[in-house]
Amino acid sequence: MFKKDIVSVLVFSALMSGCSDSAKSTPEKTNQTPTIAAEFSPITEKSSVNLSIVASDDDRIASYLWEQVSGTQLAFTGGDSDTIAFEVPAITQDSVVEFKITVTDSEGLSASIISPVKIERIEALYSIVGKVVGNGFNNVDITATVGEELAASTIDDSGLFSLMLAVDDDVDVDKTVTIKAGSIDTFQLVALYPSITTFALADGLSPVSNGVQSKGVKVKSSRAAENQQSSPTVSISAVSTALFGLLSAANGGKTPINTSEMQLFESQINPDLIIEAAAVVNIVLSSEQKLLDEGMDLVSTITNPAAYNALVVKIEAIDPNSISDAVEKIILNPDYAVALTPENIAPIYYQTTAVAPTFVARSGARYEFKQEGIGKNVSSYENDQFDWTVSNNTIKLDYSQYESNGSTSFESVSNISFLTEVEKEAIIANGHQQVMTSYKPFSRTLTRIVSGSTVDTFRDEYVQIHSVLPIKENGFTFPGASKESSTVSNVLLRKASMGNKQFEAGELVGLWGFDVYRNSHVNSKMDFEILDFMMGGKGISIDSGDDFTWSVNDGVLSVNFERYSHSVNLIDMVGGDYSVFTEVFDNEVGEVITASFGGAVKIKDDVQWSAENVLTGPEHYYQTMVNQWSSYSWDGDILKYCSAVYTIEECLEYNSGIMFGFQMLTDNTGGRYSAPSDLLPPNLTNYFISPLTWLLTENNKLRMDSLDVCYDDASKSCRYREWKLLKMIDGRLGKRIYVQEVDMKRERNQSAGAWKVNISPRWNMYELIEVEYFNKTASSVEMSKIGKAAVAAIFEFKVSVLPIDKVSYKILYPSVVKQVVH
Repeated sequence: MFKKDIVSVLVFSALMSGCSDSAKSTPEKTNQTPTIAAEFSPITEKSSVNLSIVASDDDRIASYLWEQVSGTQLAFTGGDSDTIAFEVPAITQDSVVEFKITVTDSEGLSASIISPVKIERIEALYSIVGKVVGNGFNNVDITATVGEELAASTIDDSGLFSLMLAVDDDVDVDKTVTIKAGSIDTFQLVALYPSITTFALADGLSPVSNGVQSKGVKVKSSRAAENQQSSPTVSISAVSTALFGLLSAANGGKTPINTSEMQLFESQINPDLIIEAAAVVNIVLSSEQKLLDEGMDLVSTITNPAAYNALVVKIEAIDPNSISDAVEKIILNPDYAVALTPENIAPIYYQTTAVAPTFVARSGARYEFKQEGIGKNVSSYENDQFDWTVSNNTIKLDYSQYESNGSTSFESVSNISFLTEVEKEAIIANGHQQVMTSYKPFSRTLTRIVSGSTVDTFRDEYVQIHSVLPIKENGFTFPGASKESSTVSNVLLRKASMGNKQFEAGELVGLWGFDVYRNSHVNSKMDFEILDFMMGGKGISIDSGDDFTWSVNDGVLSVNFERYSHSVNLIDMVGGDYSVFTEVFDNEVGEVITASFGGAVKIKDDVQWSAENVLTGPEHYYQTMVNQWSSYSWDGDILKYCSAVYTIEECLEYNSGIMFGFQMLTDNTGGRYSAPSDLLPPNLTNYFISPLTWLLTENNKLRMDSLDVCYDDASKSCRYREWKLLKMIDGRLGKRIYVQEVDMKRERNQSAGAWKVNISPRWNMYELIEVEYFNKTASSVEMSKIGKAAVAAIFEFKVSVLPIDKVSYKILYPSVVKQVVH
């Protein structure tokens, strides 16, 4: 808040009368008109005010009358006295009110004046400084707006600018701030920031919005002080412009207006797309040709997927390498993002993948950066320490000084590229078609490209040691072999310190589904259990019967069983879906033993299976969505048939269609559907359908039998799957159900074998879709390399195609599968 010049008003009114000049007679007394003096200093909105006048007369003042003649209507008292009192209303701009004041003396003579009073709003002045990265933007206008507030300035010869934005105290601090450089009539670069509190107050002070104060009183704010120290230098560039356009596109073509909207859509944007769109912006700015369509400006083109895709095609036709070259230049230029320093690196980042609308992230890792230059990354598969340094907007992680358990798996000998043919033959000849391998981290280079509100985009260059472990068995010895392998990808890192998602104790009471450490199955250390959170910090697992205590500290949920404690961080929340990161501590040794990045769900008490809502009908089935939360799984609003990590050829070769789910019919029969081999949409036929029977158990679980028949008696089922219904809502494609899922199998698939856990209790999500869904939406699938024409030539087109309402953005160089083995 800052103090404005004081305007004083002094009004004086007097009436003088003449007198007789007769020397021979006594002067006759004449009544004088009253005089009035009023001096009103400016007053402040939302304050209690008294206004007083001074009136005098040669006789006696008999009455006062105050009348408001202009300005915001005020409810005042004391209108028949020399002083009035009133509460100043809230205003958004400085304004003036006027009073007509009339005084009358005892003989009936009156005097009146009209006196103005200035009402000043409470406001804060924010300092926005930065640089415009791009040719042609020196000495042009730049503006910053939040709501109706606006500040303007001019960019200097070196691209630097400074703005002072005055903001009324009633403006929501969570409104987004838009900064624009240049004119929309030519080209314009834009940046969107999540809140005015991103920037420093010019005087380090915050506005007062609830006090009874006069103008000029300043109240210190801890939040403002924090923001003043951490206020970024703004970068307006092709990258910020690309992000602005894509955020607006995700919001239906409208600029996100508040922090929550920006954070939601930020998590949904593919990082590859941001960088490619930024490359397109730079090409348009530097091209001597007119690349934009008539009537389209730069930002509106990015906001419109069809216009953007057409522009990409035009650019690639002129120079097929121009976009890839421009991408590399962006990655190598540190000016496109706010400079990284050891001090402004978030202490905790959560690595996630771009999330599809209506979903939350269900996998990822956590990076912890300590100021002394050491850190740790933790996930379901990793718990590794590293040393770290920062240089040129790049964080370098070195794992080599620390012992790592890495991750292990069995791999086919024939698929391990760094084994020689002689080594492969020897290993296979000694009875090993598969061998135990390990992956251990060696180094990681994270280069920040996009500075978001809560999510930053980094280019991740990861080097790990891929090893075949030694074999010593039955006289055969293989010493082992290792090679460095590297992957390059663009990743999203969510800044935990900038998020506004936290658990609140008052909202936790009731039934929830969380992952709990059990280590009861070889494939899973965590079981998804239903927990009853009671008042007073106590609870019980409905599934195991184990008691636990719970508490919330600084937004982090602690769930403590007798042996193991769970620290649960809320990463994101969309509707009633929760993305959480859980670390498990062994209470006896005081160490982290595992971690998981997964989902949690608030369970509705009244949701139940019924004979009606369990049915799918013969033309629909419940398609699993547990792994379809990523934006890579979608083409606009259409669910892709092929997994995101495979090309279309690989999808065909490896039978990697995602179709998998269950159908329930009225006669208590149904089937488990899965993708057919050697086929692609729109020619999917001969689905793999495993017949099943279903029933609702006494405890209202849906049980599906005959997923596998017994080896010794084909008339009996040796496997069943069971669903406990947790929630049922409208999903993205159809009715969505959330279930606790467990899969049981008889030992050795024998009819007399004991039931054993085949899939330990887990959280799953399904949506009701048509059996022919993937055939009907096939035209939206991106047929890379072999193309749609080739598919049409191979397969006969057998079904109609659904209309596609939403065009998806073209991404030329996805980084999700880029890998190099040295």
